[in-house]
Amino acid sequence: MKKIQACVWAIAALLLVACGESKPTPELVLQDLHGKKVSLQQLQGKPAVINMWATWCAPCRREMPVLQQAQQNHPHIQFVLLNQGEKASAVTAYLQKNQILLPNVWLDESMQARAVLPYQGLPSTYFLNQRGEVVAHSLGELTPVQLQQYLQQIQ
Repeated sequence: MKKIQACVWAIAALLLVACGESKPTPELVLQDLHGKKVSLQQLQGKPAVINMWATWCAPCRREMPVLQQAQQNHPHIQFVLLNQGEKASAVTAYLQKNQILLPNVWLDESMQARAVLPYQGLPSTYFLNQRGEVVAHSLGELTPVQLQQYLQQIQ
């Protein structure tokens, strides 16, 4: 069943790319865990993965190690974990407790990303090419196989 799901996701992602469904990076200014302003625009120039998540979201928590491993395996791709609606203290405590080490954890306390990205639920993951265009979107927990298929599209 998992293989069938992976194939369906891969075919859907390939269709999006083949049909030219890329969209430019939306303008959005947020904060990182240290209060520094960050923007989706700064991701241009390298492929990127934006994962919208929350600490209370079970599928989000399950896919965190998958994203962490992918970041280690693909240092040329920028991975951004875009937390939805939580304070820096709660996010930091969760990451430390679960030994999640990712360099780009951003906060979207007012959940403004939902207005500029095609949001349908958590977790949502967006794949951007080096021009900053969203070329694929995944809703739901990513398996390592699915993630690898999406990463091949943006490398």
